[in-house]
Amino acid sequence: TQIGTVLSDGSNGQDLVIQFNAAATPTAVEALIENLTYGNTASAPVATRSISISVNDGAGGTSVPKVVQITVTPDFDGAQPLFDNERVNTYEPATQDRPAITQLDDGGYVIVWTSAGQDGWGEGIYGQRYDANGVPVGSEFQINTYTPNDQETPAVTRLDGGGFMVSWQSYLQDGGGWGIYGQRFDANGVPVGSEFQINTTPANDQTESDIAALPGGGFVATWHSYYQDGVYQDVYAQRFDATGAKIGAEFKVNTSTGFETYYQGTPAISSFADGSFVIVWRSDNQDGNSYGVFGQRYNADGTVNGSEFQVNSYTASSQYEPDVATLTDGGFVVVWRSDGQDGNAAGVFGQRYNADGTVNGSEFRVNTDTVGNEYEPSVSALSTGGFVVAWNDDSRAFVQQFDAAGLRVDNAMRADTLDNNSNVNLPVVQGLANGSFVVAWRDYDYGNNNYNIYQQLFGAPGDFTHSANPQLVDVTPSVTFAENTINAIPQLIDPGVGLFDADSADFDGGILEINYITDYGAQDQLGLQGLDNQDQLGIRDQGAGTGQVGVSGLTVSFEGTAIGTILSNGQNGSKLTVLFNANATAEAVERIIENLTYANTVSNPIATRTISIRVSDGDGGASQARTVQINVTPEVDGAVPLGLEKVVNTTTASTQETPSVAVLADGGYVVVWNSHNQDATNTYGVYGQRYDADDNPVGSEFLVNTTTANDQYEPQVVGLNGGGFVVVWRANNQDGSGAGVYAQRYAADGTAQGSEFLVNTTTSSNQYQPAITASADGGFAVAWYHDAYSASNTEYADIFFRRFDANGIETQAETRANPPLGSTFVYQSQPAITWLANGGFVVVWTDNQTDGASNGVFGQVFDASGNAIAGADFQ
Repeated sequence: TQIGTVLSDGSNGQDLVIQFNAAATPTAVEALIENLTYGNTASAPVATRSISISVNDGAGGTSVPKVVQITVTPDFDGAQPLFDNERVNTYEPATQDRPAITQLDDGGYVIVWTSAGQDGWGEGIYGQRYDANGVPVGSEFQINTYTPNDQETPAVTRLDGGGFMVSWQSYLQDGGGWGIYGQRFDANGVPVGSEFQINTTPANDQTESDIAALPGGGFVATWHSYYQDGVYQDVYAQRFDATGAKIGAEFKVNTSTGFETYYQGTPAISSFADGSFVIVWRSDNQDGNSYGVFGQRYNADGTVNGSEFQVNSYTASSQYEPDVATLTDGGFVVVWRSDGQDGNAAGVFGQRYNADGTVNGSEFRVNTDTVGNEYEPSVSALSTGGFVVAWNDDSRAFVQQFDAAGLRVDNAMRADTLDNNSNVNLPVVQGLANGSFVVAWRDYDYGNNNYNIYQQLFGAPGDFTHSANPQLVDVTPSVTFAENTINAIPQLIDPGVGLFDADSADFDGGILEINYITDYGAQDQLGLQGLDNQDQLGIRDQGAGTGQVGVSGLTVSFEGTAIGTILSNGQNGSKLTVLFNANATAEAVERIIENLTYANTVSNPIATRTISIRVSDGDGGASQARTVQINVTPEVDGAVPLGLEKVVNTTTASTQETPSVAVLADGGYVVVWNSHNQDATNTYGVYGQRYDADDNPVGSEFLVNTTTANDQYEPQVVGLNGGGFVVVWRANNQDGSGAGVYAQRYAADGTAQGSEFLVNTTTSSNQYQPAITASADGGFAVAWYHDAYSASNTEYADIFFRRFDANGIETQAETRANPPLGSTFVYQSQPAITWLANGGFVVVWTDNQTDGASNGVFGQVFDASGNAIAGADFQ
């Protein structure tokens, strides 16, 4: 029996309203209410909503509304997070940055990134391959072969045939600022040929590269070029064939005029199955309001397909940071950052396109949470026909899946799940088989105070066969050793470590890696010896008995059975790496870790360094890195201060400065210095003070120079073999022409021997900056800086020296130390001189331009007769 009529059917968020008729008895109405239903068609439903139920009896009576809250427990319709976040990089001492990912033909993938300091210079490019289960294939590898300066910001794409291609920007490699370089790899991860330059025009900077594969093994690269035509900043591209040869010339992508004086950059590229491709980029002021996103499609032969097009419909404020992905239906999707569009700071928006390049629907917001910033989007096609977008919200990485119709699949999910993360950024995403995908990002690691690269797999349970991660437990966070102990014998770092692995019968293919994660900082390179090689990691060789670890060459054994090979020996500051074989059980690997040792080879070691210990099981599982701070307590090896510091000069009025000290044959020493106005002439003079072997003053301070007119300064002193000493100094206007170098000999008892004498025989212009050394036969040699002018009144400067015997008699006349350089604008200055054990001597000096880069230090070796040794001049 009909009891009513539906006035509003309750679908798509509408109210459900039923008007009853005379057949609607209370029993019938109650039965209807009991059969009310709720359904939800979304794959990403809102968690809760409330409904109100009320009944009017038609006679003016209305029930009190009853409120019912309906909660929907979400189920995964798309890919879900699998396993834990995993760190990609194994090198830890400095920042790892700018990850990029591509899928490989075998179902695996490769992640590349920028690593600071790992290649021995600034930044370099590194990578790690993974198989179809997300298990690492081999170790991380260096991609760039040219290492000076910086190589950074990589991009990567698969190549037909199973290989892959990496591009990056390199500083000063082409002689013109930043340039774009690349390296191809085969399906086994082996480099194909050498790295090569992608851009043809090297002038100014080429940066921000991206690459996409072409059918048959070729690829196309795009980049931002800074003032390539002398006026504008533009986006350029270049196609390559399967051999890595260029197809045609590089070409400018952006075509609209009137905006090039601003910025056209941050290009992104994606290719279609037929070899056509699409490039999108940021263009400043082209959409009428700050930044906008523009694009250009290309045919398979590299010709343009249609005109340059604007991607963003909303133009207020700025739209930038674009990325693009081609879809399985032949269309493509573009995502970007838009400031202010979602009502609260930055948001991520997208636009789908059909295969013919026409828009498919309206631009849409990707992020659902609009509080704060959402930016740095990355997009990848999914094998199911949809796509997935990753982005950053200032501190975390999120992903949102969409189906082939552009509808959300599930809600946005957080990719990073490690606790206490607040510095996650630069996420990138790559689709894999069966609708699965992988996300990588940069994350600040508070354990080693640097950024590292992490990844997270998403898929259906069973899509990946993945091992549980081994667990390192009971790791001592800090150990301290006495300096002399670790100088003598390597010491165990932590003999109480525990290792557990829930599902690996052996560690075949696994790796134990011990890295230094703190460096020595900006230290005084002259004051600290052995910065690069003082730290020595190793493994204790116990023997072949029960429970014992053995080390023979590069082979590591447990109870007499070889379980691994040393890949990096941990010596001289390098990492320690062991590759395990099928004999390596968890017990054996634990014993290896318990027998890790540390030694230090220098007598003034750095006080603290931090290492990380990490082990992988060969089945795809890897432990979290555990850190140990190794401290060294210094012990005295050499001389220590005797007594307190003391004032050498007796006269303290005015200024005493620029001291020089020399040890004497009787075990005492002498100090000389400048003193201002001490000789009552209002000029500088040279004074000295002798001390005996017990550090007691011998006599009073004494005036060295006899002539007191004008200034005498820049003193240097040397003790003579057989007793006595010689003081040299600069005297102004004493030799009749500017500055000259004078000397005074002293006997062992401190009495002056003869008069002060002029050292330089050439007196024109200036001679100063004296340096002195003593010979084994009791003689001495003096070097100085000669500053003069040529006949054409052009200034030049050279280093000269003169030798004397024990009686102060000249044994070698004034001689130029530096070779003639053929330029009157090269200045040699600041000489130093010392005698050699074979009777010869060496002179070194500062040169202002010969090495092509400002000041450099050069030298010349002389034989016992004072002749320059051919080929013994050096920088």
